[in-house]
Amino acid sequence: MRERVLCALALLLLPGMGLAQTGGATPRSPERIKSMGQPPLIKPYLAGELTWNGDQDQTGGVGIFGLYKDLILPVSGGLGLSAEGYFGGAGSEWDGGARFFLTSRLLFLNIGVDYNAQLE
Repeated sequence: MRERVLCALALLLLPGMGLAQTGGATPRSPERIKSMGQPPLIKPYLAGELTWNGDQDQTGGVGIFGLYKDLILPVSGGLGLSAEGYFGGAGSEWDGGARFFLTSRLLFLNIGVDYNAQLE
């Protein structure tokens, strides 16, 4: 009997002890979300190389400028096209040309052709 009385008192008294939180500060208005938008269709890139010719003991460098376009889902980097031009030299020798690749950034693989202006 005693347990029933304590249980009934608890059911009557405990709900009154739970107080709601008071709204002390006024709520802020939510921040506006800026859309990240879509990735660019053509992605430019720059690269550089340091070169060394062991036969003539010459050092040099090559600068590369390229454009890349995705052929399938841009997030995957699975397949795309790349076109790039390069120019540089080592010692008194110069080198330049253009390249066109079928590119997989996912696999770090390029397959394509290279036109070397020095061979003309």
